[in-house]
Amino acid sequence: ADTSLLAEFVTESREHLEAAEAALLDLETNPGNTEGINAIFRAFHTIKGTSGFLSLSRINAVAHKAETLLDRARKGEISLAGGYADLTLEATDILKILVDHVRLRLDGSTGSEPSGVDALLARLDSPEEPATETPPPLRVGDILVARGQADRESVEQVAKQEDSVKIGTKLVRAGAAEP
Repeated sequence: ADTSLLAEFVTESREHLEAAEAALLDLETNPGNTEGINAIFRAFHTIKGTSGFLSLSRINAVAHKAETLLDRARKGEISLAGGYADLTLEATDILKILVDHVRLRLDGSTGSEPSGVDALLARLDSPEEPATETPPPLRVGDILVARGQADRESVEQVAKQEDSVKIGTKLVRAGAAEP
């Protein structure tokens, strides 16, 4: 494909993925936001279409399968929460990596495809099946930042303090979060 088209695809895909990620984070606190689900769907749909045109088959496959999952959420068949939200966020992360891989190739770098794509595609094919590995537990600081109840800088600052006080308590004591 034309390198200028590929470069434009990289730029636009990054923007779409950032918007999808922001909408996903908003859905954590506002799960009924249908416009958020539609925004995420549109991001994956656009990436799917353009990657197909540019013969970027792996990006196309991930975007297509994630779009199918999001279409189920749009139809009300599933709620884009819990494992489905995690799976969508993982698809977003993998797509970012794959898009960055296209950028590296445009810049003349070589290398193998990022790992984890096939495993993600399998989970997107059967999202109702339990994952083979347990995801890491949610961290209080990350939850508060996602909900807009604390800022990342404050969380990072109190997390560096060496003591046995829980981070939530530290944030409240520092005035960075409400009890």
